[in-house]
Amino acid sequence: DKKNFILLQTIGLHGLAMFGGIVLDFAFNEGNVSEDDLCLYLSPLKNFDLRRESYQGVAGVGGAKRIQQLLAKQWDANKARAARLKGML
Repeated sequence: DKKNFILLQTIGLHGLAMFGGIVLDFAFNEGNVSEDDLCLYLSPLKNFDLRRESYQGVAGVGGAKRIQQLLAKQWDANKARAARLKGML
């Protein structure tokens, strides 16, 4: 459903791509870059709201930057570390 979710729209694709760079840098610096590690690192975002209606008026490059900032705020490196450690138990 492309119209109702930001994941398949410019703000979502670009925002996630920018955010993905942060996560990949983090994973590389931690020395944990397997697919399983990345899934665990991203688990703090499992409840991130992707509904388009939640981002009315958010568009373009500025909108993508806003999505990236929201993802980074909810993600938090410490939550990612904790999720990975919990997943290893």
